Amino acid sequence: MNASHRGNEWNLLRNRVYLCARLNLKLTIIIPTFNASAHIEACLNSILATVGSYLGETIAIRVQDGASTDDTVKIANGLAVPGMEVSVQKDAGVYDAMNQAVIACRSGWVHFLGADDRLLPGFAPCLNSLVDLGKVYYANTIFSGDGRRYDGPFGPFKLIYRNICHQGIFFPRDVLASRPFDLRFPVFADWAKNIELMAAVPYQYLPLDVCLYNNTSGISRHSHDREFELAKAHLFRKHYGVGLGVLSKTAWLPTWVYKTLGHPAMQRCQFREK
Repeated sequence: MNASHRGNEWNLLRNRVYLCARLNLKLTIIIPTFNASAHIEACLNSILATVGSYLGETIAIRVQDGASTDDTVKIANGLAVPGMEVSVQKDAGVYDAMNQAVIACRSGWVHFLGADDRLLPGFAPCLNSLVDLGKVYYANTIFSGDGRRYDGPFGPFKLIYRNICHQGIFFPRDVLASRPFDLRFPVFADWAKNIELMAAVPYQYLPLDVCLYNNTSGISRHSHDREFELAKAHLFRKHYGVGLGVLSKTAWLPTWVYKTLGHPAMQRCQFREK
């Protein structure tokens, strides 16, 4: 066994001891990965730069890898990141990986970050606001493609037309453990979860920018979710009543305008919550 390999083994052992000893961890940053070797190091470095002093004490990192065939796991394990655990387990997609990670977490809160996303300085101040495990807290993300801030306060009406980026959300771990992401929706299970939870749990907006979100090459940018499109109106009717259910059936038009013509066109008809 060479020195480099022994060093990696020690880092893994040290991080597991850290995690087992710290049962009062406040937050786990979950990074679901599959063949993300081009991004994982920069992602982890952004966490170190933003909340490095909290790692292993109040924040843990869990890289949930779906049996990558590239060097994702090797790169992650080779970095000296306190409080990080790398788990390799085959999954049925990104939301299955997220569900697996939530069950394995020991913290009160969880936050999801893509390997191609980056934490921003606004993330750390949010930690002091996470005081009520009966609430979901959420903040802004910044789109990497055009620098746009997304997307302020949400309510059920606005949620018909746009989703809250899960990279901007702080979920109580037990809430997601008892209500996992629905794997029927391979692209928008997070949207379906927000529709469900906003009807049952208070959502509190934090006016901070927490994540640089890759909006140019993610699955939600380039993939369709036919199952979610078919189920969306039913979800709104089930959780909010007939009115929003009917309105959801016509949501495709302003949503198409928003995505096709861009944010300025939609800003002229911003949705306002009562």
